[in-house]
Amino acid sequence: MSGNRRFPWSAQLNGNSLADYAAAWRHVHDIVTRAGATNVTWVWRPNVSGPTPVPISESYTGDDYVEGLNP
Repeated sequence: MSGNRRFPWSAQLNGNSLADYAAAWRHVHDIVTRAGATNVTWVWRPNVSGPTPVPISESYTGDDYVEGLNP
């Protein structure tokens, strides 16, 4: 989502906001869940390095959408 490698979905790129990133994560999560996939682990682990790091707490997707450590 952030860091030195930039992807089209990264926050602060292509006009994406932190809220856009979180909404996209939840959207993909919901599609996978509705499809009944059981071989996916949702780990929210952002990289905040780079020239313009983002405040990661503002991009957190919510406890219902991760299976890793909370921020």
